[in-house]
Amino acid sequence: MLLIRACVFVQLCVIFAFNGHFCHGSRQSGEACESTMNTNLQTWLDLSGGPSRYNRPDWSDAEWRNVMDDYQIRKQSEGVAIGCQIAGGRMWEIGLTLGATKANFTVCAPAICNHSEASDIVAYAFVKNAVAKQGTSHYRQLPWTQEDLPHVTLTTLEELGTWSSIPLDFALIGIHGCGTTSMFRNLLQHPQIDFTSVTEDYDIWDRNLLPSVAYVESMKKRREAFPAGQHMLLGQDNPHIWKLPLVMSALDMIPGVKVIMLLCDPVRIFEKFWWHTSAEAKIDPPAPATAWWKLARQILKDRGGALFANEVSWLRNVAKIDSIVAHISHFREHPRETYQRLTSFLGVEEFPPEHVFRKFNTWDRRVGFCQNHTMIRRMRRLFDADYRTIVTAVSWSGWPITREISSRILQCEATKWECGAAFMDQFLDFNAVSGGLVTSAGAVALGDSRQEAAIAECDSMGGVAWHVKFQHASMGKEGDVSICAPAICDEVQVRDGVSHHVFKSQHNPRGLDRPLPVLLLEDFTDLIVEVKSKMHLPGG
Repeated sequence: MLLIRACVFVQLCVIFAFNGHFCHGSRQSGEACESTMNTNLQTWLDLSGGPSRYNRPDWSDAEWRNVMDDYQIRKQSEGVAIGCQIAGGRMWEIGLTLGATKANFTVCAPAICNHSEASDIVAYAFVKNAVAKQGTSHYRQLPWTQEDLPHVTLTTLEELGTWSSIPLDFALIGIHGCGTTSMFRNLLQHPQIDFTSVTEDYDIWDRNLLPSVAYVESMKKRREAFPAGQHMLLGQDNPHIWKLPLVMSALDMIPGVKVIMLLCDPVRIFEKFWWHTSAEAKIDPPAPATAWWKLARQILKDRGGALFANEVSWLRNVAKIDSIVAHISHFREHPRETYQRLTSFLGVEEFPPEHVFRKFNTWDRRVGFCQNHTMIRRMRRLFDADYRTIVTAVSWSGWPITREISSRILQCEATKWECGAAFMDQFLDFNAVSGGLVTSAGAVALGDSRQEAAIAECDSMGGVAWHVKFQHASMGKEGDVSICAPAICDEVQVRDGVSHHVFKSQHNPRGLDRPLPVLLLEDFTDLIVEVKSKMHLPGG
């Protein structure tokens, strides 16, 4: 019997050479693998032949009508892979090529078979049966005949693992453009939190229905590197996961994994999408509003009538992953309380009291939405389902409904409103330490103790001192002053808002040397204000 099998082996190597990839192992080394495989050949065949990769075109990744199909495909693959392990086997991906035709599928082989034997013995047995259309109903039927086999090339042979064996504790899944970079980088500074990468991790974002064993082992090694006896969490950050059902379904199979999703105004999300995908977004003057409207309607058509409402619903009602959905306004209005809520959700200690929560990767490119109020109103109606989803999602996550959420305030509007509100809330305090004379280089004149004290006081109350240059033609006045503004205010808001309030105020309790007299409303016509830079005291 051994002699017969040896002859068959030699014959198969001649017929199915795979361009030299096959039949490089010794006869003796493959006997145990082949014997084990032939003993229960039908079992191995029944657990093999499924798809190993996802082959839908890129844009269709986001189409909502395919979400459940993607979810079921990956769940089926995971189930078959676990079945292979229970049967005492290991799952492999086989990739074959004949001319322009490619085929990738899974094969379950006895665990005793190594990589060389999987290439020499196992692959042929499964391909032969695939060509003969044997196996179960899900078995991949290859588009080739027995005569084609000598010309087929083995291009891929990789051992596969399971998603359920990945030791991941949580994932930040997006939405990109809503402050995810700031959330990721602040969480990365927590002493009990580590991430799979110090940047956005795209390793999980591929078209393989099952992870490679190499990927699973790399995740395990990452966790093994944690300090002994210390409670640590391993997270993954990819702000695009939310729109990829295939990746979301992988997370759903990882035991105990938690998910954090960050939402923001849907018009803002669309605006960023427009900037990154359309050449029309970068022209000057901006593209006509009809182009925005056309693209927005097409996106909603492809995504089942909403930008993210369907994904949030899926996360809550189908996957049932332990998740929390926050809104960007929570981080802007109450950063410490918001991050402490996230650490409580993850099950780690709060951030130390001295930790400063910073903003990263602030995206300030705009395509004209905030200057087109009619278009904003139309977009708000178009994305109504997403606005309603924000209210629902943050409510079941236990967050308060902020003014930005309830009033559907776009981010550029929100920042402007927050700056003005913060300034007017402490107007007397900010104004009292503003308007003092500084040098043209933005420095405090030597010996000007009152101005130094004013800048120090601005810093102590959470403000930022700005070096502002002014020129008033009709008064013949020009000079450089310091303006104290809330930290949330940007240069434009300091120039067009805060400085004007300072220049028309008579409130000067610190007795600062103000080079510009108090202005009346009509005096602002000839006023030119230029914001130069932020100011710091020497050594500060």
